[in-house]
Amino acid sequence: MHPCLIIVASICLPWAPGKAEIVNSSIARSVHVTSADGRVDVEYESDNIMTGAWTSAAKTCSAGGCVEYRRTGSGDGRRVQTDFLIRRAVCLRALRVVVSSKSAAAQARLLAEVSVIPPHASAAGAIPLSRLDVQTGGIPYEERMAVQPEGPACSD
Repeated sequence: MHPCLIIVASICLPWAPGKAEIVNSSIARSVHVTSADGRVDVEYESDNIMTGAWTSAAKTCSAGGCVEYRRTGSGDGRRVQTDFLIRRAVCLRALRVVVSSKSAAAQARLLAEVSVIPPHASAAGAIPLSRLDVQTGGIPYEERMAVQPEGPACSD
């Protein structure tokens, strides 16, 4: 496990970024971090991310706690991308993490280095994104069409 140098909304980055950008728009807050291997985008406080009821989500646990998530991936030969929707403990809006790189090897390094801190855990209990390995695909139609429950706003 790599130590956290930067923590963005429960996402642990173990290295100093080559470039970091903070974006605060009317629909979301996000942080874009670039390293030698690629880019990590963390989108939080967004009302533009549909999550469904989480009944089709995968779950990964460590000694520090569990993380519920959805994972999808894509690649076109020039770029490899992995998308995560990560359930948060105290609010209904998911955390969206997009990891992209130019090769499968660089992508594997990024996924092994970047980690997520489970709800109510410390950085010591962070789980590498590479352990969130179940490809769940998109949100099933029934979950997309279900009424989204209301709850408290997030505050990271």
